[in-house]
Amino acid sequence: MELKVEELQLDWLTRSFVGPPHKCSDVESLVKNFVLGGVGFLSPRYMGDHLVLIIRYDGMEIGKVVVENKE
Repeated sequence: MELKVEELQLDWLTRSFVGPPHKCSDVESLVKNFVLGGVGFLSPRYMGDHLVLIIRYDGMEIGKVVVENKE
C-alpha cells in the first residue's frame, strides 16, 4: 500500500505547540491558569496520550510565550 501526502505549511500550525503539560493537570486547569497568568489568548485542547495542543489566536508564534514562561 502506498500513501501519498502533500506537505503543507499551515499558518495555524506555526502558532501552535504540542506537548505534555509540565505538571499533571487537566485542560480546564490550564485554561484557568492561562487566564490568571495573563495569557488568556492561548487555547489548550487535549489530544490524548497526555498531550495538549495549545493554539495562539492573536497571530503571533507561540514559541515566544513558551520560552518566556518556561519555569
